[in-house]
Amino acid sequence: MKINTFKMLPLAKTLLEHLQTGIEKGMVYIDHTGVTLDEDILRNHIALKLVEEMKEWKPTYQNQDLLDDDTRLAGARFLAGISVSLLRGKK
Repeated sequence: MKINTFKMLPLAKTLLEHLQTGIEKGMVYIDHTGVTLDEDILRNHIALKLVEEMKEWKPTYQNQDLLDDDTRLAGARFLAGISVSLLRGKK
């Protein structure tokens, strides 16, 4: 199976939007706490927020649903991990 890159662009765009949301949620947490971060707590906080944000997202490819609850959680944790990496050392 060869994936059509053009048809996957909406999925990629939405993933980037969710990544931006993860960074914004992380920045709020950093600004609010004003303390050195425990990255595991921050990652979990962002992932929980992203799962809620992604709840209604139903991406498809060639008429096939791409996300079930486990995959959505895995995606949120993946994006939360990237968010924490990008926020590391930021104030």
